[in-house]
Amino acid sequence: MLKYQKFKHKSRITIDGELTIYNVLDIKQELIAALADERDIEVNLSKISEIDTAGMQLLLWFAKLRIVKGFDITFVDSEGEVIDTAESIGLDLNAMGKPAAEIVERKH
Repeated sequence: MLKYQKFKHKSRITIDGELTIYNVLDIKQELIAALADERDIEVNLSKISEIDTAGMQLLLWFAKLRIVKGFDITFVDSEGEVIDTAESIGLDLNAMGKPAAEIVERKH
């Protein structure tokens, strides 16, 4: 389930429950609506109970499209399951919402 809140200068998405191959298409449909939002977005990951590589791919897809549109996206409150899955496939959640040039710049 996805909770979508709009505030004056940003929006917040909270994903609650599983984010796996079994429900990524449903969550993707809900995220598509958020692509039209012209505010920066914060994605709260604290309520995700299970995530697999399909779920991680969905988060990457969403982050990339937000960046291409010129908006910031921040992933917050990632815990246990999300961190473990990200690390197991070599992803840095702190870098997911940043343009590639900014990531390279920070590493130097």
